[in-house]
Amino acid sequence: MQTHRLFDVSIDDIDSKELNQKLETWVLSGNHIIFTPNAEMLLLANKAPWFKKVLSKSDLSIPDSVSIRYAVAALTEDKLKNRHTGVDTLQKIIKICQQKKRKIILLGGVSKIAKKAIENLKIDYPGLDIEMIETGYVSVDKTGNTQIAKDVIDKINLLKPSVLAVALGHGKQESLIVKHMQYMDFINVAIGVGGAIDMIAGEKRRAPKPLRQMGLEWFWRVLIEPARVGRIARAVIVFPFVVACEAIKQKRFYRAIVRVIPEVFKQLFSNKQI
Repeated sequence: MQTHRLFDVSIDDIDSKELNQKLETWVLSGNHIIFTPNAEMLLLANKAPWFKKVLSKSDLSIPDSVSIRYAVAALTEDKLKNRHTGVDTLQKIIKICQQKKRKIILLGGVSKIAKKAIENLKIDYPGLDIEMIETGYVSVDKTGNTQIAKDVIDKINLLKPSVLAVALGHGKQESLIVKHMQYMDFINVAIGVGGAIDMIAGEKRRAPKPLRQMGLEWFWRVLIEPARVGRIARAVIVFPFVVACEAIKQKRFYRAIVRVIPEVFKQLFSNKQI
């Protein structure tokens, strides 16, 4: 496994075989944190020191968006060889929980969507021990301090899951995990899952495989969720602009262009999804 650095955030470049092995070991023992940074998360980390500090607490930082592939090429002398989406990583963990008879708790998410996701998972993974806990209102201040109702924490302590999947949106979910994991040594893996629950519930259709292979998931999201075009623009317009500014600052703008263009063509025309 190779680790890249973008805006002082670690990005772990891990292949599928090693990832599967690590997840199988971690689900059974230890106290591990997994984050899946994307372009929006790196933008927040770049302007909010508290979030950068939170992300630094992960044991595994798996790149979720193709924008990170281009950023690694632009700002470092390395190349990102492996990318794993949050929903794919979560489903790997869920499969291990089913096989090893480990409990998983889904924390957060819209109640009816989370319930539908659990229904679907129990069909796809017979015998899976999974429950959901509603969080109610969760706040995070400008320093990254996250507040959640005590009864929610009490429920987690009572159920003692091996895996905690937190769906509160980036910022809140990572801060919550870091704040409470140290007091929950029964949790072997905690992961921020963001919008993965919507896809599992069927509320949002995943991009067709050809678009995923080409790194055009964002285009699919524009088509099915035009109301989110502002957020999508942050990933496909604002983030590349910030990367370009950083390349200029590092006096490597021309080199960044030379290195990124081949990566774009590889992503668009390769049959392999990274």
